[in-house]
Amino acid sequence: MESPPTVPGSTPARRWWKSPLLLLLLLTPGIPEYLTGSSSATLLFLNPAAFALFFLLNAGLYTTGALLIRETVLRWGKGWGSVLLLGGAYGIAEEGLMVHTFFQPSGNPVGILGSYGHLWGVNWFWALGLAAFHAVYSIALPLLLVGIVSPETNGHPLVAARGLRLAAVVFLADVGIVGAIAPSRPSFALAVLFLGAIGVLIALAYRLPADFLRPRPGRTIGSLGTFAWLGAAWFPLWLVTGSILPRTAVPAVGAGIVLVLGELAVLARIVQRLRAEDAERAALSFATGMIAILVPWGLLLVFATNPVALLLDAALLYLLVRLRGPVWARTAPRVESPGSGAPFLDGPAAPLAG
Repeated sequence: MESPPTVPGSTPARRWWKSPLLLLLLLTPGIPEYLTGSSSATLLFLNPAAFALFFLLNAGLYTTGALLIRETVLRWGKGWGSVLLLGGAYGIAEEGLMVHTFFQPSGNPVGILGSYGHLWGVNWFWALGLAAFHAVYSIALPLLLVGIVSPETNGHPLVAARGLRLAAVVFLADVGIVGAIAPSRPSFALAVLFLGAIGVLIALAYRLPADFLRPRPGRTIGSLGTFAWLGAAWFPLWLVTGSILPRTAVPAVGAGIVLVLGELAVLARIVQRLRAEDAERAALSFATGMIAILVPWGLLLVFATNPVALLLDAALLYLLVRLRGPVWARTAPRVESPGSGAPFLDGPAAPLAG
């Protein structure tokens, strides 16, 4: 069946329940907050009004942040490297300038990381780990899944300029309002420091070559299942360095090095094996691994009075497994020449291509 005609620069019209924007709204903050148990999904049944309020606050931050990053990278003509850098900037804005966990000395959610790696009023290891977590789980993964579920949106804006301005206003208002009332407020010097860090990441994202992380032509090396294992490695790496190493004799600098080297090793392995011909299949395998590892984590949360998190983890994993059939059916092997296609989200092979 032919796709409906589209206006250049736009995406095909869809029924509202199939909208990629609605999917983005559910995945952000769904994945980083409710699937990980950072926010309680069980609250939906215990206090629906409170759940709705917190969800709106989270959506005003996560969904607008992811949308701003996607549309900005698309308009810049950049790729997934820029998405990750801007995702790190987003993490600094949320955790440093909004909820101030970078400076929180104790209590939930920082726990032991309020003292482990704490220097000059900043939880440096926590800041490193959370910036990386948000770049991957809060920004890149939801955008990756939207591109796989709705491949016709790749290379096209999801909102017009007016919608992008509205998203920016909502995002800045959310950060500003919560930041004004959240405790552990940073000093003026620290606020300027982290604003500067955000500026540096934005500048790097703008200057990064568009073909950075773009797969080379040909067939992916080895089994696509390898990408599922690589995806599954991200969350345990973050947990081990943030929960186990701080309770050992390993200093915070050492834990930070382990985290950075581990994440770079995963990324290098992806770049080494990924090829353009079956990049979307590898992308789905990678995303499935990232979600599958949350299921055993959800089992632990069941005993922490948040059983709905496990149900959400299992439900999304089931949907990703079901998605394998349609993706495999529509992605007949093809060979792409180097540099072909638009640099960001340029088609079915783009989700990991950049």
